[in-house]
Order: sequence, then structure tokens, then C-alpha cells
Amino acid sequence: SSNAAEAGQKIQDLLSALEATSYEERVKGVSAWRESPINQLYLQIAEEALAQGLALPEISSRRRAAGKDSLSPAEIKALALLNTKIRF
Repeated sequence: SSNAAEAGQKIQDLLSALEATSYEERVKGVSAWRESPINQLYLQIAEEALAQGLALPEISSRRRAAGKDSLSPAEIKALALLNTKIRF
């Protein structure tokens, strides 16, 4: 989805469907999510923000200006929410 919140909901729905099959499948799904490129980018931005004492959107903006992969503020918010909801 082009809407970050909607995309996050779709991932949650997929994980719920996996859990309906078995809890082990959900665990595999969450593990796959954690290793996904978009989540790894989010974690990298979060790490930079913590190291520099800046907000995630500020780091993301700086990365975008430098021509690096980045996330929009809406994507950051959606990913933060998603990651809090899919903990074990």
C-alpha cells in the first residue's frame, strides 16, 4: 500500500493469519519482518537518532538530503507502531 498506516495493518493481518495456522508460523513471520530491508532501515535510522540525540524525522530528512535511503515521517510512525504491536 502507498499509505504507511494501511501497509502496517496489512502486515499485522498477515501475521494474524499465520498465527491462525500455528504460533510457530507467526514467530517465523515476525522473524522475517525483523530481518526485512524496511525494518532494518528503520532500525538504522533509530540508531543514528539515538547516537546523535536527534529525532527520527530529522535523521531521515538528513539522509534524504544526502541521497541515502530514508523514510517519511508517516512511515516512521507506522513502523514504530507496528513494531510495538508485534512483540512476543
